[in-house]
Amino acid sequence: TGALRQAIKVRALPRSRRWVGTQVQLQKYYGSFVELGTKYQKPQEFLKQAAKEEEAKTLQKMIDIVKGMID
Repeated sequence: TGALRQAIKVRALPRSRRWVGTQVQLQKYYGSFVELGTKYQKPQEFLKQAAKEEEAKTLQKMIDIVKGMID
C-alpha cells in the first residue's frame, strides 16, 4: 500500500563544525520489524539498501560543496 514508504521521515541533525548527519524515523510501529526481521520473518533491509545506494551521490555532493568553499 505504500504506507511504510510514506511513514519514513528524514530530518537534518543540528549544525555542527565537527560532523554532519541525519535522523531517519519510521512513523509506523512495524517498520523496525520489516527492516530487522522477527523470530518468524527474515529482515528486508530496505533502509540499509537505500542508504548504500545514496552513499556515493551524497559523498560527491559533500566534496563539491567543500571544494566550492575552498576555491
